[in-house]
Amino acid sequence: MQTNENRYATLDGIRGIAALFVVTGHLPYLFAIAGFRHAFLAVDLFFVMSGFVLARSYEDRLLSGHTNTRSFMRARVLRLYPLYILGIIAGVASAFLDDFYVACTAITVPKSIALALAPAAFMLPAFVNIDLYPFDRPAWSLMNELIANYLYARFLPRLSKRTILLVVSVTWLMIVFVTSWRTLNAGFTWQRLPVGPVRVIFSFLIGVLIHRGAPTTRTVSNAAALLIIAVVVGTLALDVPRRFDALYVIVSVTVIFPAVVFAATRFEPQGWFRKACAAGGLASYGIYVLHAPLGGMLNTFGLWVLGLKPEQVAMTGLPFILVISALAILLDRSYSPAIRRALTKGWISRRARMTTPATPQETQPSTT
Repeated sequence: MQTNENRYATLDGIRGIAALFVVTGHLPYLFAIAGFRHAFLAVDLFFVMSGFVLARSYEDRLLSGHTNTRSFMRARVLRLYPLYILGIIAGVASAFLDDFYVACTAITVPKSIALALAPAAFMLPAFVNIDLYPFDRPAWSLMNELIANYLYARFLPRLSKRTILLVVSVTWLMIVFVTSWRTLNAGFTWQRLPVGPVRVIFSFLIGVLIHRGAPTTRTVSNAAALLIIAVVVGTLALDVPRRFDALYVIVSVTVIFPAVVFAATRFEPQGWFRKACAAGGLASYGIYVLHAPLGGMLNTFGLWVLGLKPEQVAMTGLPFILVISALAILLDRSYSPAIRRALTKGWISRRARMTTPATPQETQPSTT
C-alpha cells in the first residue's frame, strides 16, 4: 500500500523518542536508572530531520522566488519563539528558586539575571557564565539551527549537489577530529562554541540531500516504521565500551542517523500507531525546550521544599514525562498559535503582510 500524505509520521515517532532520550540525559536525577551516555546524539538526529523537513517544505518556493530569505527566517523564528521564550521564563523562575533554597545556581544575583535575560529575549546567547543559554541550556541548538537555516536560504541557488557533498565532506572530517580528540557532546558552552555549527551544518545538509532523493510516495508498513524507531532507540540507548566510544559516535552521526531518516521517508505507519507517532512529533519540540528548566524546578522543589530524598525524587521521572508531554501538546495547539499571531501583528508591517506569500505548512514541527 502506498501513500503520498504530507505528514511524515515515522519521522514524528523518531522525534518524540529522541526528545525523551534528551530528557533522560539532562535530568538523570529524576530517573531511577543510569543515564544514557549517548542521549546527546539525539540532537544530531534532530538536525538531520530538520534539514529534510525544511527542504521538503521550502526548497521549491525559495528557488522559485515565491518565498525569500527574510520571509523564510520570519517563519522559522515564529515557529520556534513562543515555546522558546516560555522555556526562558521557566529558567528564570528556576534560577530564583535555586538561589533562594540552594544558593548554588550559576546565576545568583538579579543583576546577572537581567544581563542574561536581555540577550535571551532575542534568542541570543548570554555572556554571564560558561553556558550560552544559562536559563535553558538546550536552546544552544536552536541558535545553531537558525544560523544553518539562514545560510541554507541565503545560498540555496549555489547549493548544488556537488557543493553540498563538499561541505558535508569537510564537516565530516571536523566531526571525526573533534570526536577523536575529545567529545562531540559540545557546542553549548563558550569554550567549545565552534563544535555546534559543525554538528548542525553536517547533519542539516545530510537532511537536504535526503530530501532531494526522497520518493513522492511511501510504503505503508507498521512493521517497517516500528523497526526504524527501534533502531533509533537502540542507537541512543546502547552503552558501548568506552574504548569504542569515539568510533560509535562517528558511525551513529555519519552513518546510522542518515540511514534511519532515509528509511523513515520511505515507510509510514497506519492506524493507532500513526496517531501515536503524530502525538510524539507534536510534543517533541515542547518537551525539548521546556524539560530542562521545569525538571530543575521539580528537583529543587522536591529536595528543598518537600524534603524528599534523592531516591524519592528519582521516582518522579515517568510522571514528569507524561505531564510535560501533555503540556507540550496543549501549548502547541493553543498558546503557540496565539503568540505567533500577536508577534505577526506587532512586528510585521501591513505592507509586509500584504506582499509576503503565505508560509507553507511544515510537514513536521521542528525540535532543534
